Amino acid sequence: MRFASIVWEDAGFLSSATWNDNQTYSYEPIVVTSVGLILHEDLNGVVMTTSVSNDGLTGPVFQIPKKMIISMETYDGKI
Repeated sequence: MRFASIVWEDAGFLSSATWNDNQTYSYEPIVVTSVGLILHEDLNGVVMTTSVSNDGLTGPVFQIPKKMIISMETYDGKI
């Protein structure tokens, strides 16, 4: 497993209500930095977790589409 720091642009909701008044909206990027262990990587995206126990159980697992990644640094070996 490789440790990685990934900076990526997330999608997000601009309102929390079901019905909204007619408002003027503008695009505001939501840039996120995620750090963790890479479980899988291919041309489509990266699958990561933040924790792995000594018996192989993982913490929450999440995926980031490659098209949303701004930058990615990986670290091999001992941390």
